Amino acid sequence: MTVWPVEAEHDMRQHVEVFRRVQEGGRKYFISYPIFEAVVAFIQGYNMACEGALLLGFREWLIVRLGDGLCLTWPDLVLRVAFPDSGDPLAELTASAEGERTAVDTVWRLFFEFEAALEERGLNSIVLAYSHWYRERYGNDPMPRTEGL
Repeated sequence: MTVWPVEAEHDMRQHVEVFRRVQEGGRKYFISYPIFEAVVAFIQGYNMACEGALLLGFREWLIVRLGDGLCLTWPDLVLRVAFPDSGDPLAELTASAEGERTAVDTVWRLFFEFEAALEERGLNSIVLAYSHWYRERYGNDPMPRTEGL
């Protein structure tokens, strides 16, 4: 069995209400300008305040969803979802105000979909799906086995 820090399911419900308020009224709640970089910075800062627990499994969930992107950060993966037909999602983001809106809407949508997946299936299930995807693609486990820890 792969060792992964998922012994206890984390409960995101307490954070979802904060995120919904931020999404709906960004300027009033911590985000000066509702642009992708500001939203990502807010989420990353909030995650740091939660000692990484808030986004635990988010990147892996996105990788499985996309079927690719192992070497990308979660914001890069979000841009791939936002602009699926683009060879350069970052260029799509910066090309227009519409690109920014699309990216911002996508990051919030994906965060809430991830929260729903956690609520429905649990973090262990998400991590196991990632482990299975990784094993099928690369032929080994994403995390080294450790005995006796």
